[in-house]
Amino acid sequence: MVEPWCTRLSIDCPQNVVSEYIRQEQPNTAIDLTKRVFSVSHTLKDYTSDVVITFDAAKMTRDRFMFITTIPQILDAQITEPGKFEHDIFDIDVREVRHLENDLIFSPSPYPERLE
Repeated sequence: MVEPWCTRLSIDCPQNVVSEYIRQEQPNTAIDLTKRVFSVSHTLKDYTSDVVITFDAAKMTRDRFMFITTIPQILDAQITEPGKFEHDIFDIDVREVRHLENDLIFSPSPYPERLE
């Protein structure tokens, strides 16, 4: 599943399928999946995304999944302004270029005295 690589995931399937996925996966993560995984039919009016990646999950392969895991590095290294581009089965719409690592990762040093 690509959910760990997304801040929000909209899936083209009925809400009951999404709910079942959330029920099964919620015990495996501290992130509230009800605020992260949605059916496409769910109202998206109040949500905007910095980067939207659209693809046909039926065409997903291991190599294509690996591409998804590299998207943050690709965006950091190659994308400096909003725009749309395609790669293989992926349509990528970069609406805003922002770096969220410092907002999403909290890792206090186990050796703070060595950083001074």
